[in-house]
Amino acid sequence: MSQTPDTAGYLHQEVLKKARYLVVTVDKYGLVVKQECPGIQWRFDSIRTGRTLPDALQSILDSCTDSLAPQLFPYVHLSDDLIADIHVLNRGEDRQLILQDVSHGHDDEHRLQQKAHEVSLLLEQQAQLNRLLDEKHQQAQQASQAKSRFIAAMSHEFRSPITSIMAHSESLADRMPGEREPGAILRASWYLLTLVENLLEHARMGEGGSRLDISAVDGKRVVMDTGELFAAQAAAAGLELEVSCDSDSCSVLADELRLRQVLINLLSNALRYTRSGSVKLALEAGPDKARISVSDTGIGIAAEQFDTIFQPFRQLDANSQGGAGLGLSISSQLVRDMGGSLEVRSAEGEGSEFFFDLPVAADAADEDSLEGRKVLLVEDDEDISSIYQIWL
Repeated sequence: MSQTPDTAGYLHQEVLKKARYLVVTVDKYGLVVKQECPGIQWRFDSIRTGRTLPDALQSILDSCTDSLAPQLFPYVHLSDDLIADIHVLNRGEDRQLILQDVSHGHDDEHRLQQKAHEVSLLLEQQAQLNRLLDEKHQQAQQASQAKSRFIAAMSHEFRSPITSIMAHSESLADRMPGEREPGAILRASWYLLTLVENLLEHARMGEGGSRLDISAVDGKRVVMDTGELFAAQAAAAGLELEVSCDSDSCSVLADELRLRQVLINLLSNALRYTRSGSVKLALEAGPDKARISVSDTGIGIAAEQFDTIFQPFRQLDANSQGGAGLGLSISSQLVRDMGGSLEVRSAEGEGSEFFFDLPVAADAADEDSLEGRKVLLVEDDEDISSIYQIWL
């Protein structure tokens, strides 16, 4: 289909309008001889046919070379609100300036740059906040470690005199059979030592946990000794304390001091929360595992509290029962470190049972004999050293 000159000219004008172009032809004398796309509302209206170009455009034209290749001058600010890309073409004696209005595009680009700058500022602020948080986190860690070291140091300071009191009370009990006082001192010392060990263990957990000395331990002896420690307390509270072992000999793999600590914690709780009835400490030996349990006829525990009671400083009734709230948390961790899991069975108003399993140790006959070996004992505490001299 052929096009008439009028049709072609119309299409040419429409293309220029859609593209927001203005084509200005200038003769060799620098006068504007033609403007195309007059229908568009150009905000730069100082271009007049038969006149010279405005200064901004004339300076661009003067800077052009005589090259026949198009020359581009991007983002030329023609006025406060008009920005244009300008192409200059040499057409023999005439030259053409093609102006494309890019004000809106430039505004968009400017807004994009502003947004990018805002994002950059936000990222820098976030980085500064992260650095500040890291510093605060490090300070908190250092404070926590300092606190743990302080508690551990104080616990060690407490442990030495308590150990001396316990040793001398045992010596007095041997010299004064039938007297109640040495036994009372020993029981109170064991209870105080357990409180100190709980505090020390909590400090150790804050710094990565404790180091246990796992070896074959006479489980029956530990259970019977612990029951004996609480016999007088149970009797004074009007409670029946039952201690049972279903085997004459049962060695378990454990840290003896930590095992005693766990049993003292469990028995202390059982007696604290039992107002009437009985408390039972039992050892049941199996072929591979030995189960140790502490049960009572006390107030019991609601099922929804099973998880929280093993958290530090959590108690069923702190106001009326006292205690530091560390016993179950520490005991659970110690049992876990010894290869077991402290579990609970209870119902509110029906008493509670805490139990855990420990690996059974090999028979003593299978272990290396210590007969004929020598042991060097070093002790810098004079009071404790005197006890060793009596025992040895």
